[in-house]
Parts: sequence; structure tokens; C-alpha cells
Amino acid sequence: MRVLRSVLVFTFFAVALALPIATSAQLWSGILESTHGADWSRAGALNNHSTSWTQCGATIAAYSGAASTITNALSACGANQYVLLGPGTFNLSSGITISKSNVALRGSGADQTFIVFGSGASTNCNGLGAVICFQGPNLYTGSSGLTVYNWTGGYAQGSTQVTLSSTSGISLNTTLLMFDQCDDGTSGSPCSGTVTDNGDFYVCSVARSGSSGCGKETGTNSYRSLRSQIQIAYATAINGNTVTLSDPIVAPQWRAGQTPQVWLYPNALTNSGIENLSVDVTAANKDGIKFYGCVNCWATGNRVINANKVSIGAIQSAHVDIQHNYVYGAQNSDPYCISPNYSSFLRIENNIIQKCRSQIVFNGPDTGSVVSYNYSINNWDGGTNYMWFAVWTHSSASMYALYEGNVGNGLAFDDIHGSHQMNTLFRNRYTGWEPGKTGQTIAVDSAAYARYSHFIGNVLGTTGVSNTYQSTSGAPSGTVFAIGGDGGPDAVAVSTSMRWGNWDSATNTVRFQASEVPSGDSAYPNSVPSNTNLPDSFYLTSKPSWWGNQPFPAIGPDVANGTLFGTTGAAAWATQSVAGHANSIPALSCYKDIMGGLADGSGNVLPFNSDTCYFGGSASTPPPAPPTGLTATVN
Repeated sequence: MRVLRSVLVFTFFAVALALPIATSAQLWSGILESTHGADWSRAGALNNHSTSWTQCGATIAAYSGAASTITNALSACGANQYVLLGPGTFNLSSGITISKSNVALRGSGADQTFIVFGSGASTNCNGLGAVICFQGPNLYTGSSGLTVYNWTGGYAQGSTQVTLSSTSGISLNTTLLMFDQCDDGTSGSPCSGTVTDNGDFYVCSVARSGSSGCGKETGTNSYRSLRSQIQIAYATAINGNTVTLSDPIVAPQWRAGQTPQVWLYPNALTNSGIENLSVDVTAANKDGIKFYGCVNCWATGNRVINANKVSIGAIQSAHVDIQHNYVYGAQNSDPYCISPNYSSFLRIENNIIQKCRSQIVFNGPDTGSVVSYNYSINNWDGGTNYMWFAVWTHSSASMYALYEGNVGNGLAFDDIHGSHQMNTLFRNRYTGWEPGKTGQTIAVDSAAYARYSHFIGNVLGTTGVSNTYQSTSGAPSGTVFAIGGDGGPDAVAVSTSMRWGNWDSATNTVRFQASEVPSGDSAYPNSVPSNTNLPDSFYLTSKPSWWGNQPFPAIGPDVANGTLFGTTGAAAWATQSVAGHANSIPALSCYKDIMGGLADGSGNVLPFNSDTCYFGGSASTPPPAPPTGLTATVN
């Protein structure tokens, strides 16, 4: 069976991370200024698709009972080994906790290995609960006795070396370094003062009160108080108090005046994952798969059914792949089906999410992650007429993320818990509409205090629904771009936003307009691009191996004769024309053509096998039956 996401041996991993990080030009160079982008090619697990891992023990046959048979098998594994579950249904009465690095739990295919968790089955998962938990130490921002050091040098964007007040207790590659600093207008340890709008790259995590604050509500508790800007890295070398980092510093405005610090998360899990199986959480009514304190970990090729609130989550984690999965349903009235929370450089790629109200939600601060080529269908909300967006940034300080190539109803940078900075949308197809919905039908809702947002090469809106190009007052239905008005007005959110090369249904044209590029911004200007050429991707150097024979890139102003939501194919899928600027993406094609999903996303959970959809089948897919009715003539 193809290994969807395994890793190099740990010793090679450690050596590789100690090498200097390349400083070559980014794929977005010439479109975004260096202060506006990140090296998104680094998102996800820093490893390859190695097939060198070996099976640990005998294949476990389907059974009913406690999960201890599986957890004991994982505990007995050596480094770089996997436990294989055979075909059939595993009816488990308890949850699966994985607290070991360099191991994987693998099924025989999500259409063959079925884990069904019974009522009450769960793990503690450091107090967060989940039926499957990759569990690092129970240490979080509210813990007493955190090891905290002052960050005294190396603030510049792109720096790979920082100076700390101490490096005691930092282990190479396994101690997560949780960098943070006080929100704008505050300083000290603990942070104190009045959160104050600086007029540009404003980091804020408190509710509005008079001229201070930014959110409709105060921030979440996933970060230290008034320290919502974060970046997670780890040490690849230490020389005195100078630490060489796994990743360069991303944001440009770390500064001594806001008391930057780092707190330590030791003994993180590394290089562990789950792949190629189905997880049914219906009876357990708990969260699904969670990574807590994990680096270079992965969930690939899985099917997760009817979790409570979170189907797949990553907490205090970095470089995690959530890739090639199918998520169906949720039981909570306010679900976040794929939900990062206090993270950096995640890759949420090529997933199918069906019948979940809020499908990809950043519920904690994040820096440098990639959300790409996901297909969202039927943001089910209990039957109301309100459209809930496929993607949300719901926490303060969700920054420098790339949203590329996704297909769904819309995206929101909301202002509920605080501000967002320097996020980029590239080559997405957002309809701003969903069948039966009349409320909040908006393709892109970039609320107040979402600043320096970039909207480049997208195909947006639905003809006959999204008839207004822009609103800066509120967030009215039928709008392509609602900018700075939801929770505002915020004139800075409008003036710092960049729009370049988008096609929209309201104007029915591709817009390359210098007036929509913040070239005159006083703090972080972005020059008007010298031409209208767009790269295929902002993070992929070539078409990925799982893409198949479909056109790449699939979406954008330079795509012609596209058939997505055009006039070809079954009538149910041909709801409108987008001037030929969009083709299907692999996740959509898998859902529609292989899984047999309905155009409105209704119906029951579907069979799913990621190898069949994206890799042309494997040993996990039954071979075709021998031919019958053949005759032969002997000469």
C-alpha cells in the first residue's frame, strides 16, 4: 500500500533541520513585497514520502473491546515503524492515546479499516478530549511554572538566529519554542497597558471599549494574556545564548518595546501520524483526531464521521500535515471540523469536508500555515437560511497564512476575537452562495482589523447573487468583497488590502487595477506588480503527484475553457458560468466522480479511499475481477 505521509529516519531529520535555510526568491516575488509573504513551501511536515518505514508486529485483525491492543502495539514499536490494522470493523470501547514519537497508526484503507468508537469512548487529551489523541506533555499557556526567557535579539523578518536570556532546558528538535510578544500598546511581563491601534500592523486580542480594542469579544485563552502574536519553532543548533531556528522569523514587527519572550514546551512528539482508516465518532459524541504538542506529524487519507465539535485538530503544534482526508458531519451546534489552535506552518491540503457548518476554523493564533486545494460542500447549520463560511480566521493574530486553490462558498477574516494580518488568498473559487441560503451570502468577508490582506487571482461570486463588488459598511448579502465594514468601519483594512487579477461575478471581468494595490501605504507598502503574469502556485514548484491529469493550475484569470460550474456536465453541477476561469480540483473530482457525492452535499456519509482518488489505487484497493467469457485458439 502506498504510504501517504511517512517520514525520514529521525537522525536524518535532525541533520537536515540543522542545515541553513535557503534564501532563494519566493514564487510570489514580483507580486508581493518581502514583508507581505512567507516561505509557504515549508508548511507541513518537514520530511518526504519515504516508504522505508517497517511494520511493527503482526497486522491487528478487527476486534471488539478496549483500544489497549492497539496502544500496546504502538508502545512496543521501535523508531520509524507503523502498526497496521487489517480490514474490518474495530468496535472500540475506549480512546486511542499515542504519546510516542516516530510511530504511525495505519489502516488498510479508509474504505476497509473501520474504527467505530462506542458511547463514552474517549481520551483525556490533556483535558481537551478526543477519541484519538497524539498527546505531548500537559503544558499550556495557563500552566503554572512555565519556563519563560526573554527574547533579546534577532527580531528581523527572515532571521534564523535569535538571542535568548538563557537556553537552559532547550533540546534540539524536540523542545518547541513558543515566541510571543505583548499586543500593541502594552508591554511588560505580564503585559500591561491599554491596547492601542497603531494604524497599520495592529495586533489586538481584546474587545472594543471606546477607542481601544478591536474584537466583538475578548480573545481566546489559547495564548498568554495580551500575547496573541505567536510563532512556533525549535532549535536546530545552540551556541551560548544564540539559537538557530528550524524556521525563519516570519512577521516584520517583532520589537523590544513589546517585551518579546519565549516559553518552552519540552519533549514534543515528533514524526508520528495516522493514515488510511475510517473513524466513526457518532456513538462516542466526542472530538475526533487531535495533535497536542506535535511537530512534523500527520493525518492523511482518513475518513472522520460525526465528531462532536472538532474532527481533526492541532494544538500547540507546528509542521503538521492534515492532508487527503474526508470529513463528514458534526454533532455540536457550533462545530469547527478542521481546527488549528496555537500553531505554525501547518499544511491543510486536499481535504473533502461535507455537511459541517464551519469547516476550517483557526481557533487560535497561527503563523505561516497553508490551506490549499480543499473542497467544502454543504455547510449544514441545522436548516436555517444563513450561509456559514467554508474557512474562518476566528482568533486574533492569525497571520501570514496562504489560502490557495480552495473551492467552497466563502472565506471570512472575522473580528470576533481580534485582528488578523498579512493573509493571502490565491487562485480560490468562492461562490458567495449556497443552495437555500439568503443570509451572509458573501464571497470574501474581510472584517475590521483584518489588515494587509491579499486577494490575488481568485474567481469569486455567483451571477445573480453576488451583484455588489465591494462593501465597506457592514457585510451585506450579495457582496463579493465585504472589507473593513463588518465590526467597523476600519478604513485601514480597506486601504491596506490588495486585489489583483480576480474575476468576480459583479463586474464580470478580470481586474488588474493599480488603485487596488496598497503601494502608498506608509508602513508596509506593496508595489504595483510590473505585469499581469501569475505563477501557478505560491508554494508548489510543480504540479503535485496526487493531482492526476486535471489542468494545473485549476483556477485563475489565466485559466481558459474551464468547466467548473460552467455549461458542461450534469445539470446539477452546471449552476452558472465563471467565464471559463475555473476547473475542478482533485478533492472535488474525488467527491463528485469517484465517491458519487450529490451536488448540494446532502445525503449520508460516502465510501472513501484516498489512494483510489489521488494515486491511482494501491494494494489497499481490491484488484479488478478476472475477465470472464474469454476464449483462446491454440495454433
